[in-house]
Amino acid sequence: MKNIIFCFTSVFLFVIHSYGQESPFGTGTISNQNIGMLDDASVVQSSPSGYGFNDFFPDAQTLLQDYNFDLYIPDDYDGSEAYGLVVFINSGNNGGVMSQWIDVLDDRKLIWVSGDQIGNPIFINIRMGVGMAAALRMQEIFNIDSNRIYTSGNSGGARMAHNLAFIYPETFKGAMPSCGGSYIRQVDQDYETQEPDGNYEAILNYPSDYIDYLLPFDQRFANMTSFNDFREGDIMNIYHNGSEVDGLKGKFLETAGSHCATTTAHFLDALNFVEHPFIEVIQDDFDGTSESSFILSDAFLADNTSDLVLNHNVNDMAQAQSKDLFLWNDPMGAILETAVQMYPGGNAMNTRFRMGIWSMTEDGAYCGFEGNGLKDGLPTLLLEIDFDEGQPTLTIRIENPSQPDMDILFASTFTDWELGNPLPIKYHLWDEEWRIELGAHLESPSTSIGGVRLLDDNRSVRIRWNDISTDFWNPSDWQNGAFITLNTEKIDGAAQAANLFVNKMELITADINVPTEIPVLTGMESAAICEGESYEFNNESLLESGTFTAMIVAENGCDSLVTLDLTVHPLPVVSITENNNIITADAGFQTYQWYFNGVVVDGATTASLEVENSGAYHVGVTDDNGCSNISESIDFINTSTTILADWDARVYPNPSQDVLFIDWNESSFEAELFDISGRSVMKGMASMNDVSHLGKGVYVLRIQVAEHSLTKLILKD
Repeated sequence: MKNIIFCFTSVFLFVIHSYGQESPFGTGTISNQNIGMLDDASVVQSSPSGYGFNDFFPDAQTLLQDYNFDLYIPDDYDGSEAYGLVVFINSGNNGGVMSQWIDVLDDRKLIWVSGDQIGNPIFINIRMGVGMAAALRMQEIFNIDSNRIYTSGNSGGARMAHNLAFIYPETFKGAMPSCGGSYIRQVDQDYETQEPDGNYEAILNYPSDYIDYLLPFDQRFANMTSFNDFREGDIMNIYHNGSEVDGLKGKFLETAGSHCATTTAHFLDALNFVEHPFIEVIQDDFDGTSESSFILSDAFLADNTSDLVLNHNVNDMAQAQSKDLFLWNDPMGAILETAVQMYPGGNAMNTRFRMGIWSMTEDGAYCGFEGNGLKDGLPTLLLEIDFDEGQPTLTIRIENPSQPDMDILFASTFTDWELGNPLPIKYHLWDEEWRIELGAHLESPSTSIGGVRLLDDNRSVRIRWNDISTDFWNPSDWQNGAFITLNTEKIDGAAQAANLFVNKMELITADINVPTEIPVLTGMESAAICEGESYEFNNESLLESGTFTAMIVAENGCDSLVTLDLTVHPLPVVSITENNNIITADAGFQTYQWYFNGVVVDGATTASLEVENSGAYHVGVTDDNGCSNISESIDFINTSTTILADWDARVYPNPSQDVLFIDWNESSFEAELFDISGRSVMKGMASMNDVSHLGKGVYVLRIQVAEHSLTKLILKD
């Protein structure tokens, strides 16, 4: 009879699988359910770890036949949409769903499966094998999103879940172990809280290079614990000395309570992390291979290193300001990571370092910004490290427009930071909490307000906004995005201080659709030049009237979109008339200057000039636009001079660029070239003359034989 029922169940499951993958078990909580054996046994694969099926786990089909499961299927599941899957391994023999997590499973469309009778007393290969077999079978029965399959568990089951994700990274995109954990190698025992040096964290002997196999799968590990959890220290070792060191994506999440305490929010934070899309906004190693992600002020990339140097010995302050905006105030948030280092070469005790996260306000506070202190009304979190006495001190300051009297959130002193070593600084930022993790330990804080806590690892400061004040931030405070500054300065005007080196900067977020962008200032310019001149605009020489637009890159971080209206005024035209010995220029010009034979006549600055000597006269004028030009010359001959018989001369090309030719029927003559001010620029000119060295403009050529002279206007292009 049992065999008949089993065969009927198998056929029923096959039919359901073929027609839309609706749940064969209904929805809600299902207990002690056999889910059947695999339709396709070829999905069972070995693991490069040396564990898993065919190496360590029992046969998958046997496990599925021998073990039943507890399930939770959200009421909305009907097979038409792919759901995620949580494979849970309990420390006890029941696999019941965590009641605190059900709301999150419903909201985030996650199915739960947990094996019965695989608690801590059962061999670990069976416990993990049952979990993996369930993951394979559930993908046959249900419409499962293969990119959203996770392991979880509590206490000893969390150790199994952690290892199962390591063994099969091809299947599991992340793990959310609670009040327990494991790792692929032995880790340093900095935070052991039970059985010192017991190496609780490693239970399997993975290949020495196995981390190289894991990293490309980009798994995420949310390590969940509580403040009074006796395994808290072990989980800290896994996070700080394991995944963080080896480059796995991890997050350490604590809640109030004892061993295996958890809440809906606790699980939601873990899930938000493992499902974080990790969109890279900044990845700057400061190695000079690409343009820096920062605007630098008294800062530069160090030679032969991958460091950014903040050199505040130049102008007492140095700064790097991010060119990108990011969002953090959503459930998935952002992750910000850097490392700073004090180098020899100055007095480290005279230096203050600040790392600021600033709200982008609509009034353009970004442009020319200085991150050397809080700004009234500008939402900010400012981390300050002072190197003024003994060990450096850490202060976390805040500006919240709705909390105007609040300033210092936290202050403490480092206990073990050697200044020659880099100090890693990592932020996990999300709407409920900011967590600041440091690469060195702190003393008990000298200042700490409610809602701000130095965690039990003595290197992480946790800020929970709603624990400080309900609805701590106004919704508008960070809605336009945020930017980062790294700032150093001398303390109290010290004569010298040590440069600070920034080793890297990485910023990832869940959303790059920031409502605003780095401001671009708009501006209008108007300018006027005279014909023959040029106007330099955005590295371009303009010669004609018109409207021009260009993006002007500014050192202060805000480029400007500038529109230029350029007017080119024509050169004034002036003529001369002669009446007896009075020569007169046209009226109406601002200035006049007379010339005799190309030489300035001192004091001759009116429209008329009384002349006596025979020769060539011309006048230079300036009009209301400030443009200057000279007249054609007039030849005045008094009665005592001999008139030259043939006055014909040819000067070409005019305008000239490189060469000027003078053809005159006189066999011997003298020629000289003057600029518009009357200054001689070429003497002893011959029939062919190189004028390529002269600038563009108007010149006067004087040709003279004896007391007779001829002047010509020459335009040089």
